Amino acid sequence: MQIVDNTYQVADGYFISNFIGASDFAAENLIFPPLAIVASIGLMFGSGASALISYERGKGDEARGNRLLTMLMLVLLVLALPPLFGLQGIWMTNPVAEVLTAAVLLGMTLRAKDRPIFYRGGEA
Repeated sequence: MQIVDNTYQVADGYFISNFIGASDFAAENLIFPPLAIVASIGLMFGSGASALISYERGKGDEARGNRLLTMLMLVLLVLALPPLFGLQGIWMTNPVAEVLTAAVLLGMTLRAKDRPIFYRGGEA
């Protein structure tokens, strides 16, 4: 899965840098690592939980397998609720921008109260 994602990243970067512009390419390169981290965490939860659930069900312990599945769903629900409602995204906009140094590299401010947090590209 990650091979496909990284191949897409390379192809997307080629077309963006050649046909759209350098600032758009920089914006894409800033947003891809956090997305890859989120995808990796999801892959980690899915692979680990499916192995544990399959092991327990293979042993014949259906009840424990079902409890593990329920626990996984509850953990994922708790992790997914803040971004679902946008609270975490609004609260984390400035710290994430500072960590990625997007404001310095692109010469822009990413404050949710000032303007939309999405960056369309082009020169400001």
